[in-house]
Amino acid sequence: MRSQSTIPWTLLAPGGPLPPAKRARQIWLYVAGPVRYTRYQVPLSVDVEPAFLAYAIRHYVDHPAARAAIGTDAELERLRTVAAG
Repeated sequence: MRSQSTIPWTLLAPGGPLPPAKRARQIWLYVAGPVRYTRYQVPLSVDVEPAFLAYAIRHYVDHPAARAAIGTDAELERLRTVAAG
């Protein structure tokens, strides 16, 4: 059984998470602490492309106003298009 945590957007390090290695099955989140950032591993299921998830989180960390669109079909399509380059 995996534990679950909720991390506020405002505590995530700007510019992260970094794109994972090609065959990675996890991404790393850096979360602000009282003195420094703490690294958290996020294991992924086979249904999630690590690079896409890292891109999406990084986008919403850097663009807070875009968070209102999370969960909509249009936003998912927009993210997929932009992430694909």
